[in-house]
Amino acid sequence: MTAPDTQPGPAAKPEGGATFDLVALLAVAGLLYLSWPVHAPLLDRDEPRYAAAARTMLETHDWVVPQFNEAPRYQKPVLTYWLMAGSMAIFGASEWSARLPSALAALGTLALVHFTVRRRWGRRAAWVASAAFATAPLVVLWARAASTDSVLTLLLSGALLAGWHATECDGQASRRWYMVSAACAGLAMLTKGPTAPLLTALTLAVYLTRRRRLLSEFRRVPWGTVLPVFLAIGVPWYVAAYLRGGVGFLEVFDEEHVGRLIEGAGGPSELRLWGRLVVVAAMIVGLAPWTPLSLAGALRRPAAGEGLALHELAQAWFWCVLVVFGASKGQWPSYALLLAPAAAVLASGWAEGVLRNREREGIAIAVVAATVLLALCLAVVLAVAPSVSGAAPQDYRDALSSPVVSVLLPLSAAALLATLAVFVASWARRARGASLVALGVGWGATIAVFGVGCVPSIVRELSRPQIEVGRYLAADRATPALTYGPREPTIVFYSERQVALLKKDDPAFPASLRHALASGGEALVVTDRDGAEALESSYDSAIRLDAGRLVVLRVRAGPQGSRR
Repeated sequence: MTAPDTQPGPAAKPEGGATFDLVALLAVAGLLYLSWPVHAPLLDRDEPRYAAAARTMLETHDWVVPQFNEAPRYQKPVLTYWLMAGSMAIFGASEWSARLPSALAALGTLALVHFTVRRRWGRRAAWVASAAFATAPLVVLWARAASTDSVLTLLLSGALLAGWHATECDGQASRRWYMVSAACAGLAMLTKGPTAPLLTALTLAVYLTRRRRLLSEFRRVPWGTVLPVFLAIGVPWYVAAYLRGGVGFLEVFDEEHVGRLIEGAGGPSELRLWGRLVVVAAMIVGLAPWTPLSLAGALRRPAAGEGLALHELAQAWFWCVLVVFGASKGQWPSYALLLAPAAAVLASGWAEGVLRNREREGIAIAVVAATVLLALCLAVVLAVAPSVSGAAPQDYRDALSSPVVSVLLPLSAAALLATLAVFVASWARRARGASLVALGVGWGATIAVFGVGCVPSIVRELSRPQIEVGRYLAADRATPALTYGPREPTIVFYSERQVALLKKDDPAFPASLRHALASGGEALVVTDRDGAEALESSYDSAIRLDAGRLVVLRVRAGPQGSRR
């Protein structure tokens, strides 16, 4: 292969060490993704819902309808629950086993990025792309979270890269790659609905249109094989769930997969303008410090060459995800994770152009300046967070002011500033390869300090009241339990029982409490201090557990049935 003008093709002689590189890469990334302490608590609200539903699935052997708090949970399809339940079956039901599928999915996506870039652009480019992906805050965060997003990113990456390989091959090879793409799209359908398969088709269509091959490739697709594979994998669960849930399943499906994109259902629509910038902001911060390199690669017009096809695919991938989710009314930061593999490829392509002196000096300096500025902003945030924690809500204030976090946050900032100093000094000496190595290694160390040290401590402090309450409720399973205000799923996971999650203004609360008192004579109510005062003035009740911002009241039926 010949090298393109903007990034290299494979070396003329095959580069050795591919297996060693991949094993070393996955080992280092695995330490970061899998080192989340075994007992690091689940963080509200999604993690405990997924983990509790997976545990219930394993206990009940109902592999069709996930259940949370003894109610069907149709908000997301079933594949992630299957993976978590399988992990729990092997390693036991715990926070770590619930998060394991996400970590393995992130490692799988990292392997795809490394392998694809190495095959097309060589070893050095593969390491840059791998560093940009593996150390991106978005990737690290969701690799350590019990959710669907990391698994979906792997499957979207597999569907797109397999479909792309299919367009580059002929005959049986193309047919096989299309089947792999269809299988990945079907699994993505089982992970988070039809969005990923549609995004796969849109991205490949944009890519082929840019290469003026859309119609010819459309005729070449073996639809008689591709569609049955996709439908056989992606559709049967939806049919089974509809047969079990009926109209209720369809209503939830419409709200989650149509309403969220078009009407903003479930997203921060109340933020208005700012709510429409969530994905863009998550992309800028969540891909740091590589964001300027990725944007430079996304905006450039690469010259013809062997590397052009991969660069154009990454551009189509990046912009399709950003435009589709950036235009939706309901936005969440996790949506930006789907463009992280493409962003890593683009950052690698731009860096290779610089290393080969094929980028204009002014543009290179501007990108480096933007990288330094973004990293400086992050360093300032890390450094000042403990000192300004007094302005945060009480639970965050306690978490940020803990002794461990107060030390590790400034330490993370210092590591980042040292990284920037080496990066800038190396760039000024025109040792640009060394500057990129410094950026990757230094930022990786910063992420390790922050992710392994700070984040578990913060999460532990944030979740401490819910865990204490959950364990208290677990010790008294015979007494009905409900909440008056804090609808926090973490309580359900750690109590391992049903807890009626009700708001203070929920009209169903009085009737639910009366029913609980009628059935057992007393009930456990989880609330905050204001709620405790309100209930104590109306019911025969007393605080039995004080967990800080949460308390547990034992309410007894009075002479008139419930009220004093």
